[in-house]
Amino acid sequence: MVSKAHTKRIKAVSVSRPDIGSADEAQVLEVLRSGWVGQGPKVAEFERQVATVLDIKYAIAVNSGTSALHLALCGLGVGPDDAVIVPDFTFPASANVVRHCGAEPILLDVDPNTLNLNVDDLENFLKTGTRLESGELRDAKTGRRIKGIMAVHLFGLPMAMERTLELAQTYRLAIVEDAACAFGARDAAGFCGTGGDVGCFSFHPRKIITTGEGGMVVTNRADVAEKVTTLRNHGITRTESTVAFVSEGFNFRMSDINAALGIAQLHKLQSIIERHSEIASWYDAALADVDALRLPAKLDGRIYQAYVVLLERHDRAHVLDCLREADIESVAGTYAVSAQPAYKDMASCPNSQFAQRQSLALPLHTALDKPIIERICKTLRAIVAN
Repeated sequence: MVSKAHTKRIKAVSVSRPDIGSADEAQVLEVLRSGWVGQGPKVAEFERQVATVLDIKYAIAVNSGTSALHLALCGLGVGPDDAVIVPDFTFPASANVVRHCGAEPILLDVDPNTLNLNVDDLENFLKTGTRLESGELRDAKTGRRIKGIMAVHLFGLPMAMERTLELAQTYRLAIVEDAACAFGARDAAGFCGTGGDVGCFSFHPRKIITTGEGGMVVTNRADVAEKVTTLRNHGITRTESTVAFVSEGFNFRMSDINAALGIAQLHKLQSIIERHSEIASWYDAALADVDALRLPAKLDGRIYQAYVVLLERHDRAHVLDCLREADIESVAGTYAVSAQPAYKDMASCPNSQFAQRQSLALPLHTALDKPIIERICKTLRAIVAN
């Protein structure tokens, strides 16, 4: 028997919902019936297809976007005594994986309009907050060697990669692109995730396409690809006659079940992107004159993994409660890392902390239609009018 609470949740407008259809089901069922459900031929096929879509040499499938980021840093040799620059407004996994490598994140504030890393702050930090020691760039406060920049393309909006790449080249830093939310987004150089040393994607159910759970590491660097591939599978290397554990690796493999779903999802990537963009345009039109809201930045090449607004002055908890009473699900955009207990007092990032308090992700998925968006906007307008 379905509970009343569950019935209500089904009728409510959900904030997100993966686009799963009969073609997805057929791909997964084929794997289930094959008898091979672990990492195998479907994972290899999914990797080849992603590499083709992104026009990149190497794509390595893993079990989550977080695992992808962790392996990317390992592949670049990040370790103890190191530091990586990370934007403060991001899902904390972006910072957590730095610590998993024994390094520390350097948290910088975000641009108040794009919510991506503020490149002016990045440039200022590199000029005034670092020192050169024996040819290595070090944090002037901690003495840690700065190995790279994590470029997060938040909610599908490409960050300013051209300037970031120039700064990375000037200061001899690697770039890890956290494109967890930006599969299919483009910047001036091409697809997000392909311009730096290594890119990482997530296929969590709230992303543009999903594998249930999963991620992907992409790179044009053979050395990084080799190390990531080895570390993904317990640090194993194989020949025809031997198996050797050459490093302390991880079990970060993707299964063929997940990969099969990913293959089916890839076929409708463009249609999902276009549908999300259409829904975003309905939101833009209906909310453009509401001065209590700051709407998402528009930029050529962006996709809408989420439609996140900022409340200029209203209490978010109250707004969320009112939406919930109208059977509309909404959630916070993401988090200020510096506001989390694990990173307390590490940085002063006022734009990020404002965004944590005031960001609001509105419903966005392919099952929504214009009348539903109109109802959401009418409800939200009424709430913030008071």
